[in-house]
Amino acid sequence: YRTKATEHYRMRSGYLQRAREAYLRGKYSMAKRFSLLGQGHNAEMAKYHRMAAEEIFAARNQSRYQAIIDLHGLHTDEAIEFLDTHLWRLHDEGKTRAFVFSGAGRHSIGRAKLLPAVIDYLEAEG
Repeated sequence: YRTKATEHYRMRSGYLQRAREAYLRGKYSMAKRFSLLGQGHNAEMAKYHRMAAEEIFAARNQSRYQAIIDLHGLHTDEAIEFLDTHLWRLHDEGKTRAFVFSGAGRHSIGRAKLLPAVIDYLEAEG
């Protein structure tokens, strides 16, 4: 699904660039058309990213009742959403501890992004 999302990202970017160029040339109706096409690809991109995230999370977290949460392979925003949902489920079940695996950030450019986001989320939630 990530590959499909990337394809839609590229198409979205192309259409939005064309929209910008058309707008700057004063071709407003053409710009609107390209913008709408870009928005359509944006929606498809989001759909495929969501499908990928659900599949990745399900594969890494076979038993949703365990107090182990593996966030490897998820984008930061996806990981925080799944973490929040899973922690609330554990809370509702009366569990007071959970183990969260975020990875070392080797796939991030520059530095790890997921671990700091998880720490920030957990600190904010108390």
